[in-house]
Amino acid sequence: MDKESATPSGAASNAIKATADLKEANREPRDGLEKHINEKKTPDVIEMLKGLVDLLEKMEEKVDHRLQKIEEKVDCRLREIEEKVDVLISSVSFK
Repeated sequence: MDKESATPSGAASNAIKATADLKEANREPRDGLEKHINEKKTPDVIEMLKGLVDLLEKMEEKVDHRLQKIEEKVDCRLREIEEKVDVLISSVSFK
């Protein structure tokens, strides 16, 4: 049994539904109430984005702080290794 698509193009019904949702999102408001609701949503979205920006900035500060600590530990460890290598070289050169 062959399944036939309900659409002439043979597109999947989910793809058609997704396209319909996009068309609905891009259309002009039907009336003043819908326009008012859309305009009211804009400040909410802006506030949400500001909150996300603040969160990202805090995360960036934490990452920078942790990187600085790691760099300090690596520098300290590198100095210790250099000192040990110097001691080893000096002990070999005396023998």
